[in-house]
Amino acid sequence: MTNELLLISLRLVPFLLLAGHALAKPVGRPEKFDWKKNEVVFAFGDSYTYTQGELGFTNYSWNTFQHLDKHGNVIVGEDPIILNATSAGGPNWIEDVTGCYSGLPSKCKHSLYNIAFAGADIDPTKIALHHNFSIDYVTQIDQWFTYVQPKIHYKSSNTLAASFIGINDVSDTSKWTNVSFPAFFDGLISSVFDGLERLHSAGIKSFLVLNVPPVDHAPGSGGKAALAANVATYNSILANYTSAFAANHTDSNVFYFDTYAYLMTILNDASTYGFKNITSFCPRYDAPDFNTNYAAYGCLAPYEYFWFNSGHITYPVHKLMAGQISEMLEKGATV
Repeated sequence: MTNELLLISLRLVPFLLLAGHALAKPVGRPEKFDWKKNEVVFAFGDSYTYTQGELGFTNYSWNTFQHLDKHGNVIVGEDPIILNATSAGGPNWIEDVTGCYSGLPSKCKHSLYNIAFAGADIDPTKIALHHNFSIDYVTQIDQWFTYVQPKIHYKSSNTLAASFIGINDVSDTSKWTNVSFPAFFDGLISSVFDGLERLHSAGIKSFLVLNVPPVDHAPGSGGKAALAANVATYNSILANYTSAFAANHTDSNVFYFDTYAYLMTILNDASTYGFKNITSFCPRYDAPDFNTNYAAYGCLAPYEYFWFNSGHITYPVHKLMAGQISEMLEKGATV
């Protein structure tokens, strides 16, 4: 070997060593999750998650994906969020977590593109729609691929997909007597994770999954024993699916929030959290001036109720819940 070739070889040694280290890096290790650097949140779910948009289905969604701009393109990111238009009488958990309360999603620190639809079930091939116009979870995923993905720029390193679904499924089936609920809910939850698999294939590598809250304690829960059994069964299966999803996707950050357990903590010690009524709600909760004129309706202040109506929690409960979720995301406390 000539002196010139020897010199070139020696110069290459450090680069070869670095390359060796790069190749030795464990395959599938996710990028360290940093909530402060997160820029985009895609949300899927039902009324507990939906936010009203100017181009949405009134009282049900942020966007119908039916409005066209002057060029004939579906309007997506230019759809403003309407302030306090949720199922909570004020901001809901996903707005509190993202800090995206009104206006264009792109103007928020964590841009919130919310595909959730109030009244959504999971899969119309397995359960009838809650309303005949409901946009179910499976269809929400389809909408994301058809309308949102082509328009909204996102990267694996700065994007979170939030999934909060199942409330209508456990409630609508609570009076069924001719079904094996473990098998039935397993099939429904399988559809949820088919959707998450599709999102993963599209480059999303951070996921937040929430279980069903204690709707069996809601004022309008009806057959509570059957509903309580449904909620417990569904949540148990969902937790198992989430753990399996995390184990099978070591390139991803997977978060699981036990909504049920946390809200039960509040219900069991309500006064500590400032709630004076945890069993009913103000009959005039839907009055336009309820938040400022509640006394005229013979009601407590809205922030003193746990339940906003027969099945939904108030915005102060959402805020408490969001605080716990934000803390989990900030800590990077994955499954």
